Amino acid sequence: GLKDVNKSRSYGGRAAILVKPIEALSITLAADAQNLNRKSADAVSYDFATGAPVAGRYDQVQNNLEPYRQRYRQYSARAEWDLGVATLSSLSAWQRIRSFNSYDYSAAPLGQLLMLQGGGLVSGATLPFAATTHKFTQEVRLTSNGDGPLRWLIGGFHADEDSLLDQQIVGTARDGKPFPAFAPALGFVIPTSYREDAAFGTLSYDITDRFELSGGLRYSHNRQRFDETVSGPLAPILGIGGAFPTVKSSENVVTYSASAKYSVSDDANLYARAASGYRPGGPNLVLPGIASRFKADRLNNYEVGFKSRIAGGRGNVDVALYWIDYRDIQLTGSMGGLLYFTNGKSATSKGVEASGNFEVVTGLTLAANFAYTDATLDEAVPELGAAKGERLPATPK
Repeated sequence: GLKDVNKSRSYGGRAAILVKPIEALSITLAADAQNLNRKSADAVSYDFATGAPVAGRYDQVQNNLEPYRQRYRQYSARAEWDLGVATLSSLSAWQRIRSFNSYDYSAAPLGQLLMLQGGGLVSGATLPFAATTHKFTQEVRLTSNGDGPLRWLIGGFHADEDSLLDQQIVGTARDGKPFPAFAPALGFVIPTSYREDAAFGTLSYDITDRFELSGGLRYSHNRQRFDETVSGPLAPILGIGGAFPTVKSSENVVTYSASAKYSVSDDANLYARAASGYRPGGPNLVLPGIASRFKADRLNNYEVGFKSRIAGGRGNVDVALYWIDYRDIQLTGSMGGLLYFTNGKSATSKGVEASGNFEVVTGLTLAANFAYTDATLDEAVPELGAAKGERLPATPK
């Protein structure tokens, strides 16, 4: 009987200042902030089997609201020093994100078990969790100056991230408030840490005044730590109570990029690019039958495209075709509503993107863009009920 349950309010701001103590040195200090508040989830209740809404096109069917809040802060300092033959750049950033979610858990298996244990006094369940992340990054680069045919860049990167996740299952009474004996009925406190160090370099060379080749390598090493403590009256029933041993993981990864660009004219170029990438794996939520670690997922991306200015610079046209080979793809699984990570086998994503804009008259610019994506699993993932050929999560048809 509630209306506008997905009403949300977002506000924030950004400030930056540029300081030049001397002509060769510039320093930029910046700060970003954003607050987001949403009354309940922005989703419609639907039948997984048929894909049809359960109650109505814009309706939710649940016992409890699903509020969401996030507080985001970031501060950064960027310095660039022109040394003549090269420019030395430093970028430092500190970020804090605090989030709170709560889901209606009444229909989940553990929610049903909680209501059974409540003996009629518990009429529903929620799954609230709070997460806080503090992250510091530092990057230093040395980039060549000048118009010579050979250009280069070398640099290093460091990231230091600490997070705390507090996830609970809470029983609710008939008035919708938490039932004291089951607040929480099951609780997970999970502190994690992530450290990464990397070194990278890029070379570019002009074969002719119209043809350029570029290539780069990046070596990175990351270390992760994961602790978990489980408590609450449901913990002994599930056999997962107490503090679990610390889980650690580490990886060494090399990624590459290679590209070629040909200038058809002063206003247009054709390019081709191949590059690899990865997302770190790491420790997993400690649950019966779930692997304690999940692997990094990796990809190779191949792209060809055309970019052009038209009508004397009054407009632009960009077209790109891409093919992405995706391996050990990270997917989210659920056990009784508790989320964990697992790896699929492989996936392929291919498509085309195009965009353009044109200044019709001074002060009026029209723009349009188009994208087509075909992203599917190459092999089935039985533990998630995902079939071969099924679209990747959150990918539109």
